[in-house]
Amino acid sequence: MNVNGISRISFGYNKEYHDKVENYLTGVKQNRDIALHLAELDKISMKMEDDIIELENRKKTNTAKFDKLVNCLIDLKNSVTYNIESSFPKLKYCDNEIEQYKKEFDEGKDKDGWRYSVCKNLSSFSVKYFNEFNIPSKSSADKLPPPSDLSEKPVAAGESEIDFDDDFVDEAIKSYLTLEIPNEYFPNGFEDVIGLDNIKAALKEDIIEYANSPEFARLNYIEYGLKAPRGFLFYGPPGCGKTMLVKALAAETGLSLYKMDISKLGSCYINQTSVNIQDAFEYLAQIAKKNGKPVLLFMDEVDALAINRDAKSNNASTENTKATTTLLKMIEQAREQNIIPIAATNKYDMLDGAFVDRFDGQYYIPLPKDEQIESLVIKLLSGRLKGKNLAQDRESIKKLTQLLHGYSNRSITFIIDSASKIAKNDNRSDISFEHIKKAISEADLEKIDEKEYIKDSKKSKIGF
Repeated sequence: MNVNGISRISFGYNKEYHDKVENYLTGVKQNRDIALHLAELDKISMKMEDDIIELENRKKTNTAKFDKLVNCLIDLKNSVTYNIESSFPKLKYCDNEIEQYKKEFDEGKDKDGWRYSVCKNLSSFSVKYFNEFNIPSKSSADKLPPPSDLSEKPVAAGESEIDFDDDFVDEAIKSYLTLEIPNEYFPNGFEDVIGLDNIKAALKEDIIEYANSPEFARLNYIEYGLKAPRGFLFYGPPGCGKTMLVKALAAETGLSLYKMDISKLGSCYINQTSVNIQDAFEYLAQIAKKNGKPVLLFMDEVDALAINRDAKSNNASTENTKATTTLLKMIEQAREQNIIPIAATNKYDMLDGAFVDRFDGQYYIPLPKDEQIESLVIKLLSGRLKGKNLAQDRESIKKLTQLLHGYSNRSITFIIDSASKIAKNDNRSDISFEHIKKAISEADLEKIDEKEYIKDSKKSKIGF
């Protein structure tokens, strides 16, 4: 390559590889704005390397301009490498860069110069080259996934030589869409959910039978015109078991449960929130197609996203409106894509009316009534060796039930935990009625007024 008639030494980058990177980044659909920015920054870094090599050829490496260019290149390369490695690990961007620089200074060019400096900085992002450049700390490398092995394979007609769609989507959306992995605290099924019998029965008919017996569901459609559910909306006071119910449903069906983090879904970039919503649904559609069965999508605190688009609302904005409109569109298409959306909110009044109408089932999850409080307290105490005696004291349990009336499931659990600590500090004695009474007085928890969570009498109050 010639610049101003000066013969140049080899590139500080693999031009053929970077052309492939650019083609890929400019062709992706998910997080397109970010991908385009990274492609542009990669081009800028290559141009900066050209300028450095030009000064190098002109024997002007001892100038302030040369030093500034090298320092800028190192900073830019670090930023570009971090972001591409995080979002596109199979591009093996960092290792390709290091290999090209290393090839040059191994051949005797710039053994201790700028190429080595760039390599030393980039090696903190590379598992492969980490130790070779004597990096003292692994803090940077540990934040990034190790570069994936991209073995060569024949390219089918019409396909890109670099095909990283699945890996990119997984990396790009994992910050706001996560797979819920069952653990020791995960419910085994509806048996772990106290009360809500009517809702559990409805979910068994509408989701569990549909998911576990697709042929039977098909027969229901042929004979009765009954379709698969479009989704479910749980609303009511906080801490009353909405999330627990969703996890129990996943356990009952054996379906994958993905949780959308509404707080991380938003973006400061124009239209990016809408793009993130669409990306999430498209990704889940791919998962459902790959697995050959539906997936559950849980959207907790959905009122922060599906906000009322009424122009009179002070909370409405152009971006809110766009995001809500996109969400409505994706939920409308979810059934055909084998996605079952389940939304939950403590603020029903704030939801957009059209959003609410998209859900076949709308269930109010109320505060536990006396029977459920009693069952919950007995269950919590029975699971503790020092609480078994109190759990069998029917008279004390009845009194505790009255004291705990008006508290949510979460608050009751907190109170029992607090009482357990009090008993432990009381010469490791058994948990007593007085310990729980003291825990209630010290907990500083307010009882919930359900009137704040029931919009009007027309709403179906199904549950306890």
